[in-house]
Amino acid sequence: FNVMTQKIQDLMAQNIQEQEQKRKIELKALQSQINPHFLYNTLETIKITSLMDAALTQNLIQNLTRILRYSITDLEKETTICQDLKIIEDYLIIHKIRFEHFSYNIVCPETIDNQAIPKLFLLPLVENAIKYGMQYRIDLHIDIQITLESDSLTFLVKDNAGGLTKQERLSILDSLESPHTQHGIVNSYKRLSNFFSDVQLDLGVNRQGETWVKFITKGLTHV
Repeated sequence: FNVMTQKIQDLMAQNIQEQEQKRKIELKALQSQINPHFLYNTLETIKITSLMDAALTQNLIQNLTRILRYSITDLEKETTICQDLKIIEDYLIIHKIRFEHFSYNIVCPETIDNQAIPKLFLLPLVENAIKYGMQYRIDLHIDIQITLESDSLTFLVKDNAGGLTKQERLSILDSLESPHTQHGIVNSYKRLSNFFSDVQLDLGVNRQGETWVKFITKGLTHV
């Protein structure tokens, strides 16, 4: 009886610790959802376009409003792939307006539009691709691909900048199990790990100079 009681207490303590860790991850994600520099730069762009193109300015304001409204709602509530991609595209459209040579492509089958996912977990990957990719080329192109094969749901963010070094890759992988990290990719990985039963991270640079970050998840919720 005493052994059983101790095991129950240990399980309860472990559960409390896991829930606390989950809350910390969610808080970090909430704090990093909307980069202040993005907001500042977008407002500056709105200021400039308002003097030249009223229709474009209205589109910018609508896109920014949707992003802000979506991001301030409860992060712990799940969303769907379809809803999340709409907001991410709003984010990319704003950058397309700001940077003439920037381009993007989003591929996702309609059959998984309603798959539940953590809200905006892909945004840090897109932010990193833009932030670091723009340092290497002005004609930055970002691909977002979501696929479902058998019981595996894969999320891929790829760009043509090739800016990820081997040392950075190893540093990110070493940080996956660290309780203290501010890296957006690691934070996204941990949020997915709280949502799916199995999550694998793959990242690197191929011979064509493309940088990719890929999450492979198993243990789907509902579609």
